[in-house]
Amino acid sequence: MRNIFDRFHIALAATCLAAGAATLIPSQVVAEAYRSVDENGNVVYSDRPTPGAERIPTPSAQTVPMPTPVPMAGTSQAGKTKAASAYLTFAVIQPAPEKTVRDNNGNVDVSLLIEPSLDRDKQHQIRIYLDRRIWGEPMTDNEVTLTDIDRGAHQVAAIIVDADGKTVAETAPITFYLHRGSVLAPGRARAP
Repeated sequence: MRNIFDRFHIALAATCLAAGAATLIPSQVVAEAYRSVDENGNVVYSDRPTPGAERIPTPSAQTVPMPTPVPMAGTSQAGKTKAASAYLTFAVIQPAPEKTVRDNNGNVDVSLLIEPSLDRDKQHQIRIYLDRRIWGEPMTDNEVTLTDIDRGAHQVAAIIVDADGKTVAETAPITFYLHRGSVLAPGRARAP
């Protein structure tokens, strides 16, 4: 019985190795693959033909063009204030970088550090970006709750704009991870 499992694991490892290697091959260059059975009855995969080996058809590799990153509107050097800015500090302080936020409703609290405080006399406002897209309306508070966010990795950033909509200051983007518990996971205790 153990021998059957050993052969199965060897065959599975070889199949995974062959499949993994195939994904690394560019579409213009596709290697040939061969399947044979050795003297012990083990299935062997190789890129070289051996006596009695059968050629395995290899489909061309699928390629997907990479999208060009789109900078946030009105931004230049992320994390730095513009030269004419009177803001000494402007940063996202919550959520913490590279941390996991746990909220089953998909709510994420965002807090900004602004020093000196937002200049409302000059009609400065804050724009929040979630995953490089504007989230919500311009605001003057330095705290906001993002709602109904999907689970997974996200980036949040903010900019300060003047009355003409020109960027005065911007934060560096912060990556965070949202964990939303699943009701599909069996055997887990549900929160009250």
